[in-house]
Amino acid sequence: MLSLDGLVAVCLLYVIGLFGIAFLAEKRAAEGQARWLNSPLVYTLSLSIYTTAWTFYGAVGSAARSGLEFMTIYLGPTLVFVGWFWLLRKMVRIGRAQRITSIADMISSRYGKSGALAALVTVLAVIGTTPYLALQLQSVTLSFSVFADPGEFAALGTDTTAVWVAGGLALLVMVGASFAWLQLRQLESWWLTPVAAAESVEITIKPGTSLYAVSQSLQAAQLVPQASQFRLYCQYLSDIEDCAKNIQAGHYRFLPSHSPADVARMITQGLVLQYAFRVPEGVTVAVLLERLRAEPSLQQDIASTTAEALAQELNLPHASAEGWLFPDTYQFQLNDSARAVLGRAYAAMQ
Repeated sequence: MLSLDGLVAVCLLYVIGLFGIAFLAEKRAAEGQARWLNSPLVYTLSLSIYTTAWTFYGAVGSAARSGLEFMTIYLGPTLVFVGWFWLLRKMVRIGRAQRITSIADMISSRYGKSGALAALVTVLAVIGTTPYLALQLQSVTLSFSVFADPGEFAALGTDTTAVWVAGGLALLVMVGASFAWLQLRQLESWWLTPVAAAESVEITIKPGTSLYAVSQSLQAAQLVPQASQFRLYCQYLSDIEDCAKNIQAGHYRFLPSHSPADVARMITQGLVLQYAFRVPEGVTVAVLLERLRAEPSLQQDIASTTAEALAQELNLPHASAEGWLFPDTYQFQLNDSARAVLGRAYAAMQ
């Protein structure tokens, strides 16, 4: 048996150890040295923390009374974890877009942000969770009575112990919530702050490139300080719909004034770098062809094309394409074909 002071000290050391592990893990992750944090093993082990003190006592008692029937207790949570990824991601996205911070906000926003409805939901939530919280408090107090010295526990009393336990748990919740809030604020600030690169950076995203590969390229180009943070915010905390699925292939130019939010918006909306080719009025087709061949951003597929050959390709009623290309400035992307630019100039003339 331990004294109450010793038992409290053990509990405090345990909680401090948990916060210490979390701090070191985040520090290593920020340095890019903790890839194991994203492993399926860590996620699988983290699922066990959903159990509570009352579940510990209840599961043991249920198993002792009914054998394997107690396994049905875990059937519901197991089914939830299977589909929770998609449900949680959608809830987080809605919460970010609507500025929702509680279940009361979410339900009231569905019905015109009714304040009366939000208050009603809050009251019902408190009434519904109070008995459950009481069970947790009772189980923790019972644990103190089991591990603490009987004489000291009897002198302190069950009610007084419960009050101190409730106060300690409330303090722990407030500290954890404050820490999470500060981390979220820092992440939001990072998401909206320009990286202030020394110069503009150009990146080519090939068709089918995953969000992971894109984030690694952005980190290598020093457009984002940490690829994992970019993926986390882009997928779960930003207002971008299906960030990982909506990445558009193309050649992009990012400026020093662009923030990670700007980068994510550009690659999901396909805001690729646009080049310009001008067809001046009065210039001959031969000169245009030479200028197109000298354009390094175009895919060259007109190496042997002449004004006469172009007229045949376009099925013109004349022997030459002179006068059939509309003078204008045409935008194109990297590696667009030169023949496509000529086709647009001809189409604009119709």
